[in-house]
Amino acid sequence: MREIDAFTTYLSFHDIVLGQILFPFLIVFICLLSGFYNKPFSKPQMQVFLNTVVSSFFASMVVYFAILINDNLPERNINYELICSLWLIIGTALYIPRKVVANNILRHIKNGDIRFNTLVIGDKPTVAQVLETITKSRDESGAHVVGTLAFDDNMADLDKTCKTLDVQSIIIAPSNRTNSETLHLINNLFHLAIPIKIAPETYDIITSNIRHANIIGEPFVNIAQSNMPEWQKNVKRMFDICISATALVVLAPVFAAIAFAIKKDSKGSIIYSQERIGKNGKPFHIYNSAQWSQTQKAEECRCCRTKKTSASRKSGTRCASTALTRHRSSGTC
Repeated sequence: MREIDAFTTYLSFHDIVLGQILFPFLIVFICLLSGFYNKPFSKPQMQVFLNTVVSSFFASMVVYFAILINDNLPERNINYELICSLWLIIGTALYIPRKVVANNILRHIKNGDIRFNTLVIGDKPTVAQVLETITKSRDESGAHVVGTLAFDDNMADLDKTCKTLDVQSIIIAPSNRTNSETLHLINNLFHLAIPIKIAPETYDIITSNIRHANIIGEPFVNIAQSNMPEWQKNVKRMFDICISATALVVLAPVFAAIAFAIKKDSKGSIIYSQERIGKNGKPFHIYNSAQWSQTQKAEECRCCRTKKTSASRKSGTRCASTALTRHRSSGTC
């Protein structure tokens, strides 16, 4: 009875209650940074295991250094035992549900409940071979061919076709086309922001590097996926947001002084908006100070005037040279 009362008293401490509240948020934050949930489908079993091991290790180290390191422990070995115990408990609690969910998704893919609409582009003979390969690996890849296009077909309506058919993956079949034609087609497909898979031979010619981690349903390689791991993308994004937010707060007085100076010096709006082309060809708006936009416009106008002046000078020089030639050919001086 005393042990139960002591344990209840221990759990009621302020630091322990705060830890119980913050611990779930810590686990969720680390799992999000790990990149495991960026692409939840078609994850290899080894990737599930390794990601869980690394995530649980960082979570156990954070818990240890934030909470348990302040406790006075008589022996150093107890510290190691605590870290290993935390690592084992957190890792087991993460891996079991992840394993269950991954196996459940794989079962749905094999049963045909989860399909990825696929568009095949290439010459007719090779398209037939690709369709046969997809049929054999359908249980693993989940590819479902919703249409085919030949290289000679009109690609102008490709965006509309992908949206109409809800295409989630594009396969470029091997062909006798030149590398420039294949690269031109790939460049026109990148803005769709969907996986683009080609044969390893063509991929090797283009980049001289086959990333085996990107192979989905052999023998196609996804070239739309970058070499940067998902956890690095999440960490980079987190740092971008944190540093940008901090810079906005710190430099707010400077921005206010600049805005006051612009408003005092010139009329009109303080902020200038302009459209730019961003990732995957999607437009976005940037915001600059009006003084900067006016300076930029002045520079553009000055460049235009310089080009026009040099062009007129060249034109005048050519006209004068032509007139002199004609004058000399007439025999008069």
